[in-house]
Amino acid sequence: MSDADTAMPDPLAPLRQALLSAAERDAASAVAAAAADAETTRRGAAQEADAVRRRARAQGEAEGRQVLDAERARVRRRARATVLSAQGEAYARLRAEARAAVVALRDEPGYPALRDRLGARAAGMVGAGARVTESPDGGVVAEARGRRVALTLAALADRALDVPGLDLEALWTL
Repeated sequence: MSDADTAMPDPLAPLRQALLSAAERDAASAVAAAAADAETTRRGAAQEADAVRRRARAQGEAEGRQVLDAERARVRRRARATVLSAQGEAYARLRAEARAAVVALRDEPGYPALRDRLGARAAGMVGAGARVTESPDGGVVAEARGRRVALTLAALADRALDVPGLDLEALWTL
């Protein structure tokens, strides 16, 4: 008889086998639960990442629109300033040319009659006892009792450009 023949069956073997089977089932169940939890966590993280990306994209687009709107406003202001500057320069040139043109009237044969009419008008504006003198730039200056009226050619040119209803805007739209 050999030792194997004489060995007695292990009475705890069925218990050990049952415990081992239960442990394997518990382990498999724990692994499955952990895998399910990991998948749930992964899905949640992916959803959160998508939400963060969407919010970041929306915020970036909103900020981009704000920057673009601000840049457009800045460009419009700069363009408007450029237009206004050009209009101001054109108006200044027009005023200078108008003044030069009326000052040139002094060389015309009809200037003495114009000067006399300006003198009579200026004297009438300041009243009796007016002293009328010729302006060095053409035209006249009248003074009486602390009142002074200058009907110079340059002032007349300026007043002609300042007439209400004069459509200077047409100069900018040619």
